[in-house]
Amino acid sequence: MGDAKFTVAVDGTAVGGTYSATANHSLGATQTTTLTGSFGSGAHAIAISFINDAYGGSASTDRNFYLDGASFDGVALSGVPASLPSNGTINLSVPTSTTATTAPVTTTTAPTTTAPATTTTAPTTTTAPATTTAPATTAPPVNYYVAVNGSDKNDGSVEHPFATLARAQSAMENSTTHTTYVTGGTYDLAATLALTKADSGMSFIGVPGSTAILTGSKASLSTLVQVTGASNVTFSGLTLGNAGTVALALKDTTASRITGNTIVDSGEGILLKGSGGNTISKNKINNSATNAIEATDASNGNTFDSNSINKTGAANTQGGGFFLHGANNNAITHNLVENTNGMGIGIENWDNYTINLGNTVAYNVVNNANTGSQDSGSIYVLGRSHLETGTVINNNMVNGTGAGGSAHTIGIYLDDSTSGVTVTNNIMRNIGTHGMQIHGGDNNTAKNNIFDLGTGGATAVLFQAAPDDTNPTNTMLADVITGNIILSSTTAEIYSYINGGNPVITGNLYHDLTGATVTTSSPTRDTLPVNGDPKFVNPGAGNYNLGSGSAAPSVGFVQIDQSQYGPQV
Repeated sequence: MGDAKFTVAVDGTAVGGTYSATANHSLGATQTTTLTGSFGSGAHAIAISFINDAYGGSASTDRNFYLDGASFDGVALSGVPASLPSNGTINLSVPTSTTATTAPVTTTTAPTTTAPATTTTAPTTTTAPATTTAPATTAPPVNYYVAVNGSDKNDGSVEHPFATLARAQSAMENSTTHTTYVTGGTYDLAATLALTKADSGMSFIGVPGSTAILTGSKASLSTLVQVTGASNVTFSGLTLGNAGTVALALKDTTASRITGNTIVDSGEGILLKGSGGNTISKNKINNSATNAIEATDASNGNTFDSNSINKTGAANTQGGGFFLHGANNNAITHNLVENTNGMGIGIENWDNYTINLGNTVAYNVVNNANTGSQDSGSIYVLGRSHLETGTVINNNMVNGTGAGGSAHTIGIYLDDSTSGVTVTNNIMRNIGTHGMQIHGGDNNTAKNNIFDLGTGGATAVLFQAAPDDTNPTNTMLADVITGNIILSSTTAEIYSYINGGNPVITGNLYHDLTGATVTTSSPTRDTLPVNGDPKFVNPGAGNYNLGSGSAAPSVGFVQIDQSQYGPQV
C-alpha cells in the first residue's frame, strides 16, 4: 500500500511539506520525527493531518495512521495515543504555562497488535511552527479546499477555500499539491469536470462528516465527471446526482480509486471504457435509469467490491446492477444488488469484440432481480463465442429471481453457449423458473450449491440446447451437477431438459419437505442420489447453516459461510 503521508501545522501555519511514515505499525515498529522552530510563549495548537488514506479491498490492505506519543520541549502532550482510519486531523494543545521560545515538538508511534498485518503505520510525527524566513503565502497549501462560500480568487487554503472544483483542478495542475477536500454543500457544475493525463495522481475527497453534492442540473450535464487517460486518480466521499447519461466515467484510465461515494438519480452510475486496474468500492448507487456500473472495451483487472446498488432501470439482459461486456479478469465481490428491473449482475459476449474471460463473481447478495423482465438471470452470463471463459461464480446469495412460469427468470443463467464456468457455494432461493440454466454450453460445473425451490414449481437446473441462431451444433459436453442440495416441496420434477446434451448428474442430496422421496429420470437421472434432511437452521429466514444430524456430509457437501456475503466494512 505504500507509506502513510501526513502534514503538520502549528497555530494554523503549515510546517514544512508532506512527511512520510515508513514504520509498520503491525510489526511493532516506531518512528520519531522532530521539528524545531521559534515559538512564542503561551498556548499553541498543533494539527497533524493524515492525507492519503487508501483501501485495497481488505483489512490487510487498509492504510491507517497511528500517533502514539507527542511532546513539546520535553513535556508530554495529552490527547495521544490516537489513530486515524481515514483522512483526518489529530489536534493537540500546548498548555498556556509553556514559556519556551524555541522548542522541539516530538511525536512517536508505538506498536500495537490491533493493526492489520500489512497496515502501514503513520510515523511518529513531530510538529514545528513555520519558520520566520518562509512566509506561509510563498508555498501552496498542503491540501486545497473547496467550499460553497469560497471564491476562486482565494488561495484554496482551508481558511480561504476555492468556490469550484474546476479551480481546484487548475491549482493542482500547477503546483505540488494534489489533494482537494470538498466541504459540505451543493455544487451545481457549469461544465463536466474533465480530468486528463495531466491530472494523474490527483484526489477529490469529500470532507468527512459533511455531504458534498455534485450536480449538473442547471447546465443539464450528461456527464458530471469524466476522467480520460489518467492514472492514480481518487474520488471519495462525494455525492453525485442528476446526470443525464453517466455520473462518473473512466476512459483509458488506470490504477484509480472511486470509493465511498453516493450516486443517485442518474442515467448510469459509473462507466469504465478501456480502463484497467481500478478499484470501485464502497459506493452507494441508487435509482439508475440503465446500469449502476458498466465496464466495456477491454476494461480489465478491475475490482468492484462492497458496493450497494438499489434500483436499475435496464430491462431483461440489456443492463442491470453490473453490466460487463468485453472485460476480462475483473472481480465483482461483496456487493449488494437489489430491486433491478433486469439482471442483477451480467457478463455478456455477443461477438469477438465483447469476449469476457477470467472474471470472478463472488460473495455478492442479489435480491429481487428481474422485477420487470423476462428470459433473464439474477446472475447472467452470455457466451456466444463459445470459449472456455474461466468464469468463477462462487459464494453468492441469490434471493428472488423474478416472476416464474413463462417469464423464464433464472438464478444463475449460463446462456447461449457459455462454457467453462465454475458455479460453487451459491444459495438460490425464491426462484422464479429455474435455479440455474445451462443453454448450449460445455464444461460447466455446479458443486456445493443450495437450490431452495420453494413452492412455486421451479426446478433446480434447465439443460437446453444452444439456440439455432448461435451454435446449433453444440453437443453440450461435460456439464456436471454434483454435491449440491436441492430442497423442494411441490415440485413435480427436479431438473428440466430441452435437448440439453448428456449432463453428468451424480451425488446430490434431495429433501422434499412433504416427506416424499425425490426421484430423477433419464436424461437427467442422478446416478448416485441421496434423500435426506440437510437440517438447515432456518431456511425460511435465509439461514442455511447445517444443524446437528445433517445428511449433507453424505454427499460431501461443505457448509457455506454466509458471513462474507455482501458489503464488508
